[in-house]
Amino acid sequence: MVEMVKKRLQVTVRKDIVNWIDQQVEKLRFASRSHSIEYALLQLMEQEKKETSG
Repeated sequence: MVEMVKKRLQVTVRKDIVNWIDQQVEKLRFASRSHSIEYALLQLMEQEKKETSG
């Protein structure tokens, strides 16, 4: 995957979601909170791409 230029965002997320993200970072599933959110959004983009092309 080609590394794209990144832009800093500020988001507000439910506490239970933040807790889950932090657990996943501790388990080394994701490198950081940002990585987890970027991964989730990429998955959603891919899913929507499949739904609209299929």
